[in-house]
Amino acid sequence: MYVGAGVAVVGLLAGLGTLGSLRSTIERQNPSATHAYVDSSLGTAVFSIIALGAVGAALWLLMARLTRRGERRARTLSTMLFALATLIALNLSSRGEATPLSGAFGALEWVVGLIAIILLWSAPSRRYFDSLPPTRPGSPPSARSPSLRERAESQRNQSPQRDWPAQRR
Repeated sequence: MYVGAGVAVVGLLAGLGTLGSLRSTIERQNPSATHAYVDSSLGTAVFSIIALGAVGAALWLLMARLTRRGERRARTLSTMLFALATLIALNLSSRGEATPLSGAFGALEWVVGLIAIILLWSAPSRRYFDSLPPTRPGSPPSARSPSLRERAESQRNQSPQRDWPAQRR
């Protein structure tokens, strides 16, 4: 996940480095556009590149931290964020709003995300998350509630006791 954060930051810098070609693309696609329109479009692109790159890097680092702490929600949240990133990438690429370099970094970040998701749901990762005690946000580890697996195991290990009246014969 740290690799994903690094790719996001390098992609942000590469996106900012391609502003000249982005300007010429905007001018080529809109030959009758005014200088103010091109500048406005370029400003919007700069904001989008910085916002998406910074948010992407921050989310990569957050997911790495949650995973390292062993929070079970990290896998689900990472998968949902990967699905959202996939939809955003498909939308941007279908509309042609990416330069070849920024598109390449976006594809590279997507591949890193796919690898991270595969590793998060692999058997060794599952054993890692299962070996850690579940924690609730804001509660000390000693006051944790048992996981569903622990509850099921404790119910199987208990002797069958009836808590209802005996059946009539």
